[in-house]
Order: sequence, then structure tokens, then C-alpha cells
Amino acid sequence: MSGYYEVNIKELQKSNTKVREPFEHQKMAFRNMNKLFTFPISGYKGSLLVLPTGGGKTFTSVNWICQNVVSRNIKVLWLAPSLYLLEQAEKTFKEELICTPNRDFVNMRIVSSSSSHCNSGSIKPSDDILICTTQSAIKAYNSDGLLDSNGNLAKTPFKKFIDSFRDNELFIVVDEAHHAPAYGCRNLLLELRNDIKNLYILGLTATPVHNDERISGWLWKIFNEGIEREGICYEADKTLLESQNILTPPKFIEKNTNMEFEVDDKVYKNITLKHKDLPENIIDELASKQGRNDLIVSDYLNNKDEYGKTLIFADRWFQCEYLVNALNKNGVKANCVYSKIAKKSNENDSAGRRNNKDNEEILKDFRNNKYDVIVNVKMLTEGVDVPDVKTIMVTRQTTSPILFTQMVGRALRGKLVGGGDKDYANIVLFTDKWTRLMPFIKGGTEDIKPIRIQRNPLEYISIKMVQLACDDIEFKKYSDVDFIEFIPLGWFSLEYSIIQDDGLEEAVTFDRVIVYNFNKDKYEEMMDDLLKTDLSEYSDEDIPDEEILTFAQQLKEKYFNYDLDNFDDCLEDNIIKIIRHIAQNEYKPEFFDFLERNYYDLDKIADDLMTLPINKLGQSLRPIYYDQSKMWDKIFGNFDAFQSMVINLILQKNRASEDSNSYTPSSSTDDTVLTDELRIQVFERDNYTCKCCGKKTKRGRSLTVDHIRPISMGGKSVLSNLQTLCSECNTMKDRQEIDFKITSSPLTEPKPLNLSIRPSQTEDPKNILKRIINDMYHCCAVCNIKYHKRKSGEFYYKWLIKLYDGNNPAWLENHKDEILDYIHNVLHEEHVTDIIIK
Repeated sequence: MSGYYEVNIKELQKSNTKVREPFEHQKMAFRNMNKLFTFPISGYKGSLLVLPTGGGKTFTSVNWICQNVVSRNIKVLWLAPSLYLLEQAEKTFKEELICTPNRDFVNMRIVSSSSSHCNSGSIKPSDDILICTTQSAIKAYNSDGLLDSNGNLAKTPFKKFIDSFRDNELFIVVDEAHHAPAYGCRNLLLELRNDIKNLYILGLTATPVHNDERISGWLWKIFNEGIEREGICYEADKTLLESQNILTPPKFIEKNTNMEFEVDDKVYKNITLKHKDLPENIIDELASKQGRNDLIVSDYLNNKDEYGKTLIFADRWFQCEYLVNALNKNGVKANCVYSKIAKKSNENDSAGRRNNKDNEEILKDFRNNKYDVIVNVKMLTEGVDVPDVKTIMVTRQTTSPILFTQMVGRALRGKLVGGGDKDYANIVLFTDKWTRLMPFIKGGTEDIKPIRIQRNPLEYISIKMVQLACDDIEFKKYSDVDFIEFIPLGWFSLEYSIIQDDGLEEAVTFDRVIVYNFNKDKYEEMMDDLLKTDLSEYSDEDIPDEEILTFAQQLKEKYFNYDLDNFDDCLEDNIIKIIRHIAQNEYKPEFFDFLERNYYDLDKIADDLMTLPINKLGQSLRPIYYDQSKMWDKIFGNFDAFQSMVINLILQKNRASEDSNSYTPSSSTDDTVLTDELRIQVFERDNYTCKCCGKKTKRGRSLTVDHIRPISMGGKSVLSNLQTLCSECNTMKDRQEIDFKITSSPLTEPKPLNLSIRPSQTEDPKNILKRIINDMYHCCAVCNIKYHKRKSGEFYYKWLIKLYDGNNPAWLENHKDEILDYIHNVLHEEHVTDIIIK
């Protein structure tokens, strides 16, 4: 099975593999962890290990865990917020398990939504090291109300894994632990704390503080003990690591292409409000621009002595080939590495593919200095390690902090760890002109923590809102409204988590709602009422905006004047954000008055610090940022965003004035993959009909193949475990194990009748009622529902519900009045006087 490893420790220790020697700061971390985390595990302890990016958080924690935790037969659960960090942990465990005493074998499983890893349904109690994305763990742990095919309460394999040592010991690692207070993660950790008798939690982070005291409260509740200070067992100083040549400071260089690009409303909304990256068609366009690619080549040629050994991150295989050919023609030793392609109708299947053996040979030659430049696509997660790279060239802007950090991190190895003879790393960022303000990541010098522009109300307001205000001067609907009305009054600071669907499983946890004089009171009234409302159904981090939209529209109609309050086209999105915030935090977002903006003069700060070297700015900026009398932290969200903005201003002013070991993956095939061939077999067997409500596929109506026993519960992608469902029935079923091919209820007593389902206006009442009733019987219990829409029809006033044999009609009879009420008030069929159940 992909993602599962049976590690032979003894065989590893017999090999000649060289064991890595930790640095002094890592040895200091070992000493502090030994002091704090004593064994056997007794009760609860949580603490943070704080190392800057590039300081070896993963190696330090994994090496210590192998020697002190795995060696004692204590289970390890490693939680990471992204696939990249997951694979980094996997790679490090493979390297460091050789240091594990007292063990012959260790079972390690990697769990995520990626097809290259195991799914949560494969988790076994025999797993010793479980490396899992945080979101996969959150979903897998929640088994509340899940029923098996017989209607009995079921437990997920992850829940069974935890239960197998509930009274023993567990060691949890939380990577990027500053995100631990996020709603889903903190609830998971607190539940595990309650469920497991003896539990230690080690958090890994480069930024151990949170600006919101309420969120920090959750952080210190999870990480409750420390050595150096509260909640922190060890913290390394980045400046010290740079002075010791373990890290190399980055030097960010922006290169404007002067090319202008435009995005439509849908794309812009996805990028700015839903935290997505550029869509594939725009990336194609960027990669295809010859003039833009020529500028990238020209920049390297003009600076090649300064840039030295260079790694260029491109987006398409054809862009790689173009850049390499142009560099070669100018006497530069260059080659490219790529393994994936963007499918195009005019390309054959072999276009853009490279043999992995060829890629490895090219990278080997790059390490040995046979090439000056390597251009690459999609090689970030392939274990590429060329520490003496001096320059990274990023050919396009991105909104993804994970992607940005991966690319930049390739050049930050210091001299002591093979980083070559460099005093700094060049990070060359090619930027374009966009017709709208875009939330692209910008370079900074503090732990390379990039920021999102929409998290910065000052920049967002000063550009975006002034543009809107100017547009509205000509808007006849507001001809009698003062111009000042369209200058923002302030903003609500929101803290909530959502999950991006870009494959990285990254949580986004900071946002703003800009408000005006004419709608602030309306927002306040709405939020006061929401605090009195049960919003638990909207608290999940992975619930899509579409499932909140109906409720948001109801609130919009109740509290707002849509024509006026939606002048910036953000009203519904703002309401959704507020719903998420209150649902997850149960407190009202804080309001910050924008009238004090004159007190926050960044230009003055930049002028005062103009003469300081860039790498010394942090020391001077920290006292300013953390000044208790100011709101810099509320305005910028974090120190990195603040520092990045000051640095950009200074730069503008300056310009103006001038290995693998012996691991044995299981050879068994992955029977959880649902192939296209199998999907077609299911549709054909089921006659392209939803097995629950009876809807057939037709224009505008899609069907899906559902796993009867979900993958997360250990189900397989085999014909007997698959059924056809419509999207509505699939959503209702969720992770329940219900076989709608069965027509006789397996239950000894009925489930509660769920009449909270709100159908779409276009659905047939027959399908709606079948869905509700079949859910209660836990099978396809309804044979037929007869009704007529005309008064002359036999079943106009009295509807007939016929059940298959083997289903107790009394279960439904007991809910007859509720069903009639539902038919009247929800289905709007007020004329129905009775329902006959047979």
C-alpha cells in the first residue's frame, strides 16, 4: 500500500549509513525536551519547540522522538497542515529511525487526501508512527452518530487506533503549531487530551505568539508547560544561527515585467475571498508570453556573476524548454527538470514528460557544478537538495505561503551545512501589473513568512476602496450621498479557519470585513443576534461557502439594504465570513476604527530607518510593532507583514533616490482508488438512477458514485461497496454506512426522522420524501410515492407512500403529522390533507 512502511531497524543499523550530527542549538533543544518530557508519560504536558525556518525543526524533533519515544514503544501521532510538511516528516523519519534503540521493527503510515498516501480508512492499531494531515485527522476522529450497515454505532479506524491505547501513552507532534488554536485543530487536541490518560504534545513553530489574546489563550491552554518561558521548552535565535552560518539571510529582489493582466469577477473573487491561487488558464498565459520569458533570461544574463548557481521555478514544461534554449544560446550551461504537464488539446500524451532517471542525472550534474542554471517544474516534493544554490528565480507571483516558502527555502542553507560560499541568498521575484489588487505573497526577512495583501486593511483600503469610491461618484443611485460615506469607517477583525482545495490542505485563519458609516450598525445588530443562535452546523473548517450561502442570504434580507450595502460587491461574502467566525469562536469580532489612520505613518518610519541595512531592520522594528499604545498588530495581523511593508517602502524610496534507506513499501494494490471504468460499471448497473431517491441523470443534474462503507471507515472501491447517488442524497448520507440497494431495513428501531433538509425549488417532492424516509429506515425502504398535481387526480389531496415488504409502516405512521407539516410548509403543497402509508 502506498504510504505504508514496515521499517527493519536492525537492518538499518547494520548498514554503513552515516548518522547526522546535530548542531549545538539542536543539542540544547534535546536537553530541554529531556527535562520537560519525562518518561513514562504521566498525565498531560504540552510545549513548543521554536526554531526559525531552516533551523531544523523536523530533524530536531524526529531524531529526539526516535531515541526517546519510539524506542519506548510509545505511539507517535504527527500532525501537519500540508502535504509538503507531511512528506518532509516522512523523509526525516526514514533517515532518523536508524537512531532508534530497543526496537527491531517499526510500522509507519502516512495519511492524507493524496492518492500517493494512505487514506484514513486504512489506519490500524498496529501502526507505531502515524503521520497525518491535520484535516484528515479531524475528519477521521469524528465518528459521532455514524452507523454501520446494521444501524449500530460505528467507529472510524482512527478512533479505534486511539481507543487501542486510551489508558496507555501517546506522543503527538503538531507541525506549524501556531495554527493549533484554529477551531478544528484545537478541538481535536482538546478531545484527545480528554480521551487519553497519558499524553504529551510537542508543537513545532517559527512564530510562537499570536496577536489576539483570545487565540493566544487557546495556544497556551494546549502548550501549557515550558522551560525557557511559559509554553516553550526551547527557542533558538535566528540571528545567532545566521552568524554561525547555519542559515543564510535572504535578499528579496523584485523585478517588474511591466506586463498587464486582467482577471474576471469570478477568478478575482476566488483569489481574494476564497484564498485560491491563479487558475490554470492564467498560468498558461503567463508561461507562454515570449516577451516575458525573454525578460527573465535577460535578467539572468545581466546579473549572472551576482546570481551564481541559480534555480529557476517555472510553471510549464514548454516554458522550461524555452528558457533553457535561450540561456544555452547565450553561452549559459543550463538544463531543465520536470515530470508533469498541463494537458492541452494540441499536445500528444508524451509531450512534456521527462524520464525520472534523466531528471536525477541532470540534478546530479547540477550538484557537481556541470550546470549554472536549472529550470524546473513540479520538483519541490521530489527530495531535491542542492544547498549551495545562491539564487532562486520565481517566474510568477503566487498566493500560496506554502509554495512560496518551499521555493525560497531552497537557497537558505548556510555555509556550515553545505550552502557554499555565500553571505546571502538572492530571491528574485518577477511581478506583473494586475488591473485589480491581488493578494500575492511578498518577500520578507523574518522567517520567510509571506503575507496576504487582504490581511492588510491599510493597503487594501487605500487602493481598493478609493477606486470604489471614485467609481461611485458617477453612480446615479448615490447621487445625493456624500463622498465621505464611501470611505471606510473601520473593520471587523475576524479569526476563523477554512481549508483550501489546492491539494496542500492549508488552513487560512485571518480576515477582515470592511464597514462603512451606513452599514456598521446593521452588522452589529446581525452579530448580536447570531451570538444567540446555534451556529454549530457552520463551524466545520471544510464546509464550502455554498452551504452557508442560503443562510447568509436570509440574513442579508433581514438586516441590510442590498442595493446600498452591497455597493462594493462583498456583502454576502462578508456575512459568510462573520458566520464562520462566530460559529467557530462564539464571540463577536472586534471592531477597529479607521479614523486613527493618521497615527500610523509608515512613510515616517521608513524615512527614519533608511540608513539601516535590511538585515538589521528587525531589531529596530520590533519595539515599534509591539508598542502597547499602538495597533500595528491589529492592522497588519503579524510582525512579518508589518516588516515586509516597511522594507518595501524603503526599497521604493531607495530606488526613487537612485537518500533512501532500507524501507519496504507494501506491494499490495490500492483497492481504494475509484477508476473511471469502475464508475461506469456502477452507473450502468444502477441504470443511471439514484438508488436512494430515484432521480435519473439528465441535463443539469449530476450523479455520483458513493462508497457504501466510506473509505474513511475502511471501505474499498469494489463493485459491491458502490452505489449511484445524486448529490443531495450523497450529502445527506455523509459518512453513514447505508446500502440503498437493500429494500428491507436492517434496524430494530427507526432512526430519528430528519426534516431539517431544505430541498432546492426544482426538486420533485417524490424524490425529497424518499430521501428523508429512506434515511430513517437506513435503506431504500420506499417502493413508490403517488401524488397528482391536478385536482382531478386520485392522489391530489391524499398522497400514497408505499413501502417495500419488511419495513414497519408504524415507524412512519408515528411521524405522520410532522410529515404533513413538512409537505405544507417546506414543499408548499398546502392542499394535501392526508398521507396513506402502506
